[in-house]
Amino acid sequence: MSEDIDILLSRYFSGEASETELRQLDKWLAESKENVAYFEEMTMIFQHSAGIEPMPEPNEEKAFSAFKSYIEKDEKKQTFVKRFMPYFSTAASIVLLIGIAFFIFKSPDNTINIIAENNVMQQTLSNGVDVTLTAGTTLQYHPNDKNNVILKKGEATFSVQPVQSGNLLVQAGEAFIKDIGTVFTVIAHNPDESITVEVTEGEVHFFTKNNSGIHLKAFEKGTYYPKENYFAHITANIENIKAIEFNATPLSEVIGILSSQYNADIMISDETLNHLRISVSFDPNESIDNILAIISETLSLHATKNTNGTYVLAE
Repeated sequence: MSEDIDILLSRYFSGEASETELRQLDKWLAESKENVAYFEEMTMIFQHSAGIEPMPEPNEEKAFSAFKSYIEKDEKKQTFVKRFMPYFSTAASIVLLIGIAFFIFKSPDNTINIIAENNVMQQTLSNGVDVTLTAGTTLQYHPNDKNNVILKKGEATFSVQPVQSGNLLVQAGEAFIKDIGTVFTVIAHNPDESITVEVTEGEVHFFTKNNSGIHLKAFEKGTYYPKENYFAHITANIENIKAIEFNATPLSEVIGILSSQYNADIMISDETLNHLRISVSFDPNESIDNILAIISETLSLHATKNTNGTYVLAE
């Protein structure tokens, strides 16, 4: 796909496309099934992306009205609009602006790049595969092969449903993580130095092209050191993992419990947030990144993770 098409799509999604540009979009979609598939891919990405900072609302009604008016002039266009009607009202409300909390863009080689800038974000890669990215994480995949994912840097938690069990392969630096039906976190802030995998549920195979590596099961962690071509295997103390349930619990107390149970450094940016209360329960297999993402969304906060590993909750 050309850069011109990406610009056209961004104008369409922001509700700024002119009638001439809408004609160009319609013509481009009619050219091939590949173009329609790409349009659907971009629409799904925008619909499932999370973590956008508040921004001015686009003129959704104006954009949709203009497109509908144009499309109804031709019977073939009416067929098109009926097929894609569920997407339009949602897609027209999404704006591509520099400065949002994350970026999604297509490289010249047609790969999709997801960059979580300032906040934890959740993304659906495919049916049955979800990923949570901490701030500063870059993920890459090809739209025609979503089961092969490259973690360029940062930290990502993958949740794989049984329908996709055994299909996902994640690459981080020189290492590969083969899913065997699981929930696992890959930590690769500096892939040339070390790559760590923590398994919350199920099992993974952690290996490289020239090292058969190790198998990790629930509550186990492994770290690969590229320079030494060495895998370290750590077994967690399962007795320390307990179910978590909060009932109108103050945020300050929630942070204390999570910090203790997950051995994590978690901070609140402003003491005025300590009075916030939350009622929610979590499975003991849930990762700390997912828990903080859910808490943040529930309380309308933002969760970030500093380079030193400290989580920060802020408005």
